[in-house]
Amino acid sequence: MAKDKSETQAERAARKAAKKATKAADASVEVLHQKVEGDGVEKQKKHKKEKHREKKKAREEALVKEAANGAVEAADEEKTKAGQEMEGVEESRQVDGVGVVDTKPVKQRPVGKLVKFADPLADEKGAKRLLKGVERSAQAKTLKRGVKEVNKAIKYASTKFASPPEALCIIAGDISPMDVVSHLPVFCEQHFIPYVFVPSRDRLGQAGLTTRPTSVVLVLRETKNMSEEEKGTWQDEYQSMCKAVEKTPRRQPII
Repeated sequence: MAKDKSETQAERAARKAAKKATKAADASVEVLHQKVEGDGVEKQKKHKKEKHREKKKAREEALVKEAANGAVEAADEEKTKAGQEMEGVEESRQVDGVGVVDTKPVKQRPVGKLVKFADPLADEKGAKRLLKGVERSAQAKTLKRGVKEVNKAIKYASTKFASPPEALCIIAGDISPMDVVSHLPVFCEQHFIPYVFVPSRDRLGQAGLTTRPTSVVLVLRETKNMSEEEKGTWQDEYQSMCKAVEKTPRRQPII
């Protein structure tokens, strides 16, 4: 009887051990299954992200290509237009007292609509004379460019009449919006500074030896840091510009 009882206990222990092993095996299988499922979901998400990135990249490449094609077409159109507008211009410049002829094509943009208060307005001949003086003023470093610099220079100028005047103000008549320069005529009159309008801001910028259009320049009478010979040459040029401004007729009398 004791032997049978001992075998029964052994069988029971073996059965329990087998049951535990079965549960452990089932748990391992479940964990493995979950891991496989998780890996599959992760791979699926990763695949979706990669696909989204590829679509986004394709869209960006298409936009870049479209923009490049548009830029090429615009450049071709601009080149054709520029070729029609380009004209050879002979520019004689004074460099270190020696006349140097610089022949190069200068792009001229069509003159825009002039502001209503562009008075006095220099004609073609007067404008050429004044722009030549502006170029020499730039070379002599007696030129102020742009509204900010011109405002500052006029602000500190004398409010008393002088002959010749302390400065000459040359304003582009095709400025838009007009409010940028609308205050300058009255400001100049308060400081007894003669002013005149020229038709093109592009030509005014070129005369001032800049690559950008210029709304206004101020030609100064001062001769600081000049030799005696340079002073004499510049004073003659300045007097000539003053006479050109005086000869420019006004459409409306000053009230």
